[in-house]
Amino acid sequence: MTTRDVYFKTLVETELSVGFMFYTCIDSYSKYTTNNILLTFSTDDLISSKEIDKMVEIEKSDDFMFWNNTPEAEKFYNGVKFKLNV
Repeated sequence: MTTRDVYFKTLVETELSVGFMFYTCIDSYSKYTTNNILLTFSTDDLISSKEIDKMVEIEKSDDFMFWNNTPEAEKFYNGVKFKLNV
C-alpha cells in the first residue's frame, strides 16, 4: 500500500477527524517498537497532503517497518510469537 492509500484507508474506517496512526519500527538490537503520530483526517487536499507528507517523513527513517493498519502489519503480527518480559 502506498502512504496515500494508508491515510485514506484510515480516513474511511474512522469516524474521528483527528487520531493516532500507529507504526512499527525495529531497532539495532532487533527489538520491535510501536510508535504513533497524531494526524488530522480530512478529504481536503491541502490538509491530507500535509498529513501524508508527515507520514512519508516517518517512512524515511531507517528503522521504519510498516503502518499498523496495513496487510503487511497483519501478516507480520500474525506470524510473530511474542515473549513478554515480566
